[in-house]
Amino acid sequence: MAETDHGLALRGGVIARLLADPANAARVADRVYGKTPPTPIPGWPFQRVEIEDAQADEASGWTGEDRTFYVNEFVKPTDALPDAEAEAFKASKIIKRALSKTRLILQLEPGEEGEVPEVLELFATNSIVRIDDSEPGAYHARVEFSTKTVEEA
Repeated sequence: MAETDHGLALRGGVIARLLADPANAARVADRVYGKTPPTPIPGWPFQRVEIEDAQADEASGWTGEDRTFYVNEFVKPTDALPDAEAEAFKASKIIKRALSKTRLILQLEPGEEGEVPEVLELFATNSIVRIDDSEPGAYHARVEFSTKTVEEA
């Protein structure tokens, strides 16, 4: 199997899509981060993208990976939107739509070389909304996705 890792390209593509989606951008502006957001958080709501470990996969003509990733959104109540739990459920729906309505285009990170992988399949597998114990009144929406990324062999 060819030596490959699509994790950074996947993260870049997911973040770019979330930032470009009008409904998502209306909620979080440019506050979409990798696994570790800046400290202190520059505003709410905000999102984190977590890319998990990959399982190598290949077929005739391509090599690739099966991988899980998560998009997390953290929301706090405001005067205009006091129901943070409802806002977290809305966030889950917007995140799913943003990542599933058109084909996700992956990007290499600055300085990264090689072929840009493609997404062969992507679908939401799970979503949860729960109280965020680290911030009073806040809620955490978490949407899990499964993806297969490939490049020519």
